[in-house]
Amino acid sequence: SSSRAFDGFAPLAFDLKVHLWGEPDQLWYPAVGIEAFVLTGIASKPFIVGVEPAVALLFDHRLPGDWLLEWNVGCFGTGGSGIPNVLSLPNLGVQWALQKQLTTRVAVFYQGFYNAAGIPYFPAELVSGFGGQWNVTQRLAVYGSYNWSLDDRGSPSGGSSGFTYAF
Repeated sequence: SSSRAFDGFAPLAFDLKVHLWGEPDQLWYPAVGIEAFVLTGIASKPFIVGVEPAVALLFDHRLPGDWLLEWNVGCFGTGGSGIPNVLSLPNLGVQWALQKQLTTRVAVFYQGFYNAAGIPYFPAELVSGFGGQWNVTQRLAVYGSYNWSLDDRGSPSGGSSGFTYAF
């Protein structure tokens, strides 16, 4: 059976990332950070999934040839359309990305996540996709990606875009 497609805006997210330490030049352990965010109920009606808080540890490994491997492990909210104004129960999840820096300002990546919110509103447990990032300035970046479900849950595909600003 086919499911009906929806158009609209995904929930607004407020996100904070803190850099804990960088990757040393001569050791093989990664740069580490922590991220906390909350996905709000501010969205187009079909995409309201409830308030979804999250916290994750972020690990970045610089690889030869301007490649970067990132993987994140965390606890992510699991909202639902029946609870748009209350906090949700958490799930453990993993996210990963392999990124290639093309120029000092442009990078492309292949990403995925299991059971959690690399794309917080994407209704699938196993997701993969391609994307790109443009560093407009040292503090402002614009990104976008196209992603698809690798399991039989939820939407088969969807896009994501946004911007980040570092303080």
